[in-house]
Amino acid sequence: MSGGVQTLASRHVVTPAGVVDGVVSIADGRIVAVSNRQAFAGEITRDLGELWLLPGLVDGHVHLNEPGRTEWEGFATATRAAAVGGITTLVDMPLNCIPVTTSAAALAEKLAACEGQLFVDCGFWGGVVPGNAADLGRLIDAGALGAKAFLCHSGIDDFPNSTEADLRLAMPALREAGAPLLAHAELELGVDPEALAGFSAADYEHWLRSRPKIYEDAAIALLIALCRETGCPVHIVHLSSATALPLLASARAEGLPVTVETCPHYLCLASEEVPPGDTTWKCAPPIRESDNRDALWQGLRDGVIDQVVSDHSPCTPALKHLDSGDFEAAWGGIASLQLGLRTVWTEARRRGFALTDIARWMAETPARIAGLAPRKGRIAVGLDADLVAFDPDAVGRVDAASLLHRHKVTPYAGAEISGRVVTTWLRGEVVHDDGATVGTPRGQTLLGRMDGGPVSARIARQLDALGAEAEAAIHRCCGSRAFAQALAAGLPYADDGALFAAADAVWSRLGPDDWREAFSHHPEIGSSLESLRERFAATSTWSAGEQSGVSGASEQTLVALATKNRAYRERFGFVFLICATGKSAEEMLAALQARLPNDAATELANAAAEQAKITRIRLEKLCP
Repeated sequence: MSGGVQTLASRHVVTPAGVVDGVVSIADGRIVAVSNRQAFAGEITRDLGELWLLPGLVDGHVHLNEPGRTEWEGFATATRAAAVGGITTLVDMPLNCIPVTTSAAALAEKLAACEGQLFVDCGFWGGVVPGNAADLGRLIDAGALGAKAFLCHSGIDDFPNSTEADLRLAMPALREAGAPLLAHAELELGVDPEALAGFSAADYEHWLRSRPKIYEDAAIALLIALCRETGCPVHIVHLSSATALPLLASARAEGLPVTVETCPHYLCLASEEVPPGDTTWKCAPPIRESDNRDALWQGLRDGVIDQVVSDHSPCTPALKHLDSGDFEAAWGGIASLQLGLRTVWTEARRRGFALTDIARWMAETPARIAGLAPRKGRIAVGLDADLVAFDPDAVGRVDAASLLHRHKVTPYAGAEISGRVVTTWLRGEVVHDDGATVGTPRGQTLLGRMDGGPVSARIARQLDALGAEAEAAIHRCCGSRAFAQALAAGLPYADDGALFAAADAVWSRLGPDDWREAFSHHPEIGSSLESLRERFAATSTWSAGEQSGVSGASEQTLVALATKNRAYRERFGFVFLICATGKSAEEMLAALQARLPNDAATELANAAAEQAKITRIRLEKLCP
């Protein structure tokens, strides 16, 4: 295709609406169209055949350890491993770097350290420690996506745990800043010495019994109570205890903003399988019994667990005490960044799950929880073209020497797992192909939540409350009757993130006639709004506000807009569409002139992508 568009075709394109035999069109690093193959008449740049095309994974829980502990990991090594593993976005934890990321100044040091080293995109969590509640607003303003607290010792003294009193100060500050609290949920309540009797430090059972499920369950109960009290959204990291699932389900039923993740090692490994003295299996909370593992899978099936992320927490081999096999002394952390997609797919497939589930758990939902959903986590128009070509049927053994993590220490060494990541694209550019990274680092830092705050249900609830009038309200936002009917049919939505994901999915499924119907509800930029028909009065009002940038334009610019608009309509048969909010008349004119030479298919895709942005903005305006 002309106009700088590349196209990727696959018999199995995983979209929010399901799997399609489709073609993904990419321009300027963004997805501009998702088409049914049979309806696509353009040139295909690369046909992947039977390989599945997945959204690039979003791993919202990694410890990259730079600056300060790059001998443990580092941005360059970790992001290389991520690209080869099909991960295109990481969110780095506030420890174990030096300094820990508990202030805006510390975040600035981390940003300086990662410059020129990122092979994939990277966001950052801040940290909650005793005494920094007053600094959290500035930390979020500086770009942190949320802030994490430990309810037990973190493993390093420079990131002390938070008490209930500390959280009561921090959580209102985070709520006001529009960011969630992430929590390592373990309360060290003490263990009966008799439970440990007969086990040495080299016995995994000793480590397992020293961190019982009640530690997690009690911490989660406290966090739910504080969420209810403060209104601050809470995200439970690395859930290991399946006995906490009823607590979490009850909190959800109550409508509390509580989300939860688990990790590949809790889903794929079991305590009965730990070889004697093999401290590569040590993490906190610990890998538990096989029946607990089964219950976690059920939690995913029931929707109580939202996402699966790695908790990639490497260290130097010496800190694992591999020679002595001392589980008490060894660092607690699993290195699995490169292997997450394949290990989870291996176990998920055996349990009857599909790659659409993988995409939801490991791409779409992590992007939403981190506030990155407007750009990341789905194959949908307007999002970054972060993509993965995946062979689900390949089988191979894990060769630790092939891992790109700084240290080749992993409990998965020698395991037989399914799947092969063939190619990874970051914003439309190949960053990994056939087991090796490609080119120089081109990852970007992702600063600040793109969703305006943690996941809420404000708009979803407003639409649901409209009842029979919801469809008409949606129609005023978009102008396509088919879009309004389909989105209204899905009510109620769990939260605004689910609503917007559904809106993107519905829009991607519509055809050119539906798109053109939506386009017809827009005036030409800079034209007289009185020309719109009376029944589109609400749309006229919105258009006036969205096009406020033309109000102070020079006569010369307005004449040029009118002339180019006429030429555009004559060439393509619909008005020039651009998300005009915040743009000057000169910026809109430049975009119009740049797009006017495009071919018809490319420009239809461009207009559809702009309409999707406009629709989202208008949905948000339903609840001022």
